[in-house]
Order: sequence, then C-alpha cells, then structure tokens
Amino acid sequence: MKPGETTSDVLTRLGSMQAHKVVSANQDKTHMMVISTDKPQEFRGFSSSQFGLSGTSNFGRRFGRYTHKFNMMQLASTQGVITSSLPEAGKKAGLSDALTDQLTQIFAWDIDFATNLHDGDRFTVVYERGGFNGADDIVAAEFVNRGRTYRAVRYIDKDGYANYYTPEGHALQKAFLSTPVDFARISSGFNLSRRHPVLNRIRAHKGVDYAARTGTPVKATGNGEIAFLGRKGGYGQVVIIKHGDRYETVYAHLSKYKNGLQEGSMVRQGDVIGYVGQTGLATGPHLHYEFRIDGVHQNPLTAQVSNSIPVRSNTAALADFKSQIQDSIAKLNLIKANSLFAKTNNAYN
Repeated sequence: MKPGETTSDVLTRLGSMQAHKVVSANQDKTHMMVISTDKPQEFRGFSSSQFGLSGTSNFGRRFGRYTHKFNMMQLASTQGVITSSLPEAGKKAGLSDALTDQLTQIFAWDIDFATNLHDGDRFTVVYERGGFNGADDIVAAEFVNRGRTYRAVRYIDKDGYANYYTPEGHALQKAFLSTPVDFARISSGFNLSRRHPVLNRIRAHKGVDYAARTGTPVKATGNGEIAFLGRKGGYGQVVIIKHGDRYETVYAHLSKYKNGLQEGSMVRQGDVIGYVGQTGLATGPHLHYEFRIDGVHQNPLTAQVSNSIPVRSNTAALADFKSQIQDSIAKLNLIKANSLFAKTNNAYN
C-alpha cells in the first residue's frame, strides 16, 4: 500500500471496482476479503497469525475454473498416525471426512491407500479454515508411508487453476491413479496361472480384484473416452476407457453405471463411472480392474508408465510458485519441528 491509501484505493488500483466485503481483524486476528471483478486479477495481501507469517491470498480449490473469491484465512494444522485405518486416524486427528478424502486425492498417484498403508504411517496436514465456498482446504501436507516421505503444497496459477506440487515444483498429478476404489482391499492379484473360483480351472487373471461393498464408487484412473459400456460375458456390466492411443483400462462386475455416461463420453481422472457389484462370473461383490498397454495386459500395480504431467518451468512461474508456497511450507516445517521437540522433551522427562 502507498502512504495514505485505503483498502478501497488498493482494490480500485488493482482493477476491482466493487469491494463487496472487507472483514478486518477479528478475535483470531485473521483477515478475509471477498472481491468481485469482471476479469481475473492477481491480488496479493497479508495475513497476521500467531506465527507472524506474511501470506499471499489464496483463491479457489482444485477445480478447473476461476473464482473471484479471495481468502486470507488463519491456517490450522494437525497430525495423525495410522493404527487401524486412515479414516479412523483422520477422525482422531480432528480432520473432517472431506479433508481426509482430499488428503488421499493429493497423494493418490504415489500412495496406494487401498493396499499399502501400514501401522505407524503418519501424516501432517496444514489447511485453510473456511477456504473455497466456506469449505476447509489443504494447503500443505506430508505423508510418511513405509518410511518414505511425500510432501505436497497447493499452488494457484495466474489463471486461477489450483493443483498440488512437491516443494521443488514437480506436479504430483500423474496420468493414472494408483487405485480406482478408495479404501478397498485386494482380494486377488494379477496372476497368469490362477485357478478361477467359479470355473474351477486354471485361467489367467489379467487384472486386480478389489473387494468392496456393493455400491462403492468406482473412479476412472485417468482421463479418457468410454470405448465400451454394457454387458460383456464373464465381466458382467463393464466400462472400458481408452486413454489416448496406447492405454486402456477395464472396470468389471459393476452393479450399475454413473447416470449420463455412454459410449463416447469423455471422463476425467477421479470421475465416478460406476459402482461395485457382482455381475458376471463373480463369487462376491468386487471390482475387477485391468490395465492394458498397446493391447497387452499389464499388472496394474507394477506397470511402468511415463505419467508425470509437465510443470510450467519458466522463470516467472517458478518465482511466483516459490513466493506463494513459502508460508505453507513454513507452517508445515514449524509443526514438524514442534512435534520433534515434544518427543525429544518427553524422552528426557
């Protein structure tokens, strides 16, 4: 701000002719601004907090559209340890179901939450209270899975599109999710010599079975076009998605399809396409999932796919990225440091 300027002066200078609401310091010393513009504008503000960190304003969530809502909210944080399941650990840590689900979405490309969580795995989450449309939103997170540490920070580009990256600026989003069903267990793996449970003879199992209750949502693991939707022999009700020229995924034994889908429909990664069932040759409700490369079946759990989505690497974008994430990373590091200090202090007492 320039000497003598008011908030309205600043907003006008930035191109916002209507300041709908400005809420100044409340008891928590947080600030929020909601402004309306006729075109996207870049806006930077400051937020005071108990940690004395200055913060750039954040707008929107991980949706592919621009929002005119800017928030500078107090950041909250929590930590949790897996002892039985992620949902249970999330509840104990005070996370809402929505935030726990968002945590799995952020790391879904690197961690198989259906089969690869272990007791002792832990997470740290920094989130924005009342972010986009009043909902809490993760701005930084760390997940330690089997001793390996994964970190993510939210970055919103100049066009208002938000996504999650490593602190070094590498996109976490990959071409394919690690699993199409949340919190399910593998009941049968990829095995070319498996004895079929219904036919009682050796028959190659060219996919992975995820045991889950009937009606559990099934998600497309990648962007693509529905090449087939209908009944197909032992597959029962099945959806086949074509992902470009080389890749194809299969989702079988569905109880029903998502309303409105048909052959030729375009789907995005994470979209619900159907629901777990027991149609076709199946002894119980589960999803049979296949992954094909150039028409050849691959083990979905080990298939090698060049699937990193390129990150904008120009100097200006990288500088903006570093500037925007600094407070989120500082808060994440502070929470980790406090936790380590508490453990060390307890060990000496």
